[in-house]
Amino acid sequence: MNTKNMLLSGLVGAVITLALTNIPFLSLVNCLVCAGFWVGPLFAVWLYKRMSGTISTKEGIWVGMTAGVIAGVIGFLLSFVGAAGASGLINEINLLMPAQDKIDLSGIGGEIGGIIFTLFGVIFDIIVGAIGGFVGATLFKNKPKTVAPA
Repeated sequence: MNTKNMLLSGLVGAVITLALTNIPFLSLVNCLVCAGFWVGPLFAVWLYKRMSGTISTKEGIWVGMTAGVIAGVIGFLLSFVGAAGASGLINEINLLMPAQDKIDLSGIGGEIGGIIFTLFGVIFDIIVGAIGGFVGATLFKNKPKTVAPA
């Protein structure tokens, strides 16, 4: 397993995941089908195979999980500035709400609840990344060469 390729592929997959899950309106589509969480790890596995020439199921799972971990950690950090996680979701919903109905996360209960929600998101990123890596490895695995009958 090439660690450099794994980390680079994981980083690219994480960026794709973060973009698809946090860009306004794209993230609303993501809420329906979770596409952003799957596409990033799948792309990371494809990229790893392109850079390394081959991929095993174990490597695919690790690459997908790496993409999930990186996306989860960066997303968790972005949640503190309101760009991801629970606070990002609330900020996006508040853009569509009338002024009297806006959700306020100030206060200790809202902040702690948002952090717990976002931590579950990190765990979800890692699990879906591993599953996406497995699916990607299955899809992009080298096909066994068949020997022509004599």
